[in-house]
Amino acid sequence: MGGTPAEAKNNLGFAYERRGDLGHAFDLYKEATELDPKSSHARSNLVHAAQVLGREVPASAEASASEPVEVVVPTHTTTKQENTP
Repeated sequence: MGGTPAEAKNNLGFAYERRGDLGHAFDLYKEATELDPKSSHARSNLVHAAQVLGREVPASAEASASEPVEVVVPTHTTTKQENTP
């Protein structure tokens, strides 16, 4: 499956956000933007989490403020495999 450490942190943050743990998600998004300041997904998620939590947007999210930030919500699908006798 591959991916960078920043992508892994961002995806894990998204999973925590979906579970309702936005504080933990915020921390993971922040780590992701520190690992890869050009990641528009991580920056977007961090800005969103900061706004919802009423926190200041960390400098790591504003590192490339001249670039537009697109809000991207990952869609993860899971399929269950059924065991049929």
